[in-house]
Amino acid sequence: MEINYGIEQFKFGQPVLVNDEVQLKAKLNSIVDLRGVTKVVIGATLSIKGKQNLPIQET
Repeated sequence: MEINYGIEQFKFGQPVLVNDEVQLKAKLNSIVDLRGVTKVVIGATLSIKGKQNLPIQET
């Protein structure tokens, strides 16, 4: 069974405009077993065609 409790705080480095072509690359950073509950940390980079690629930043 998988339960998604949401995404912890983050912000985008730049706006994504209507009709922008985007690509999201994700990397599994860690998996931790917390007494039967699994916590997964994933890093992500959002690429917008024609713009500088900035990582999605945790705050």
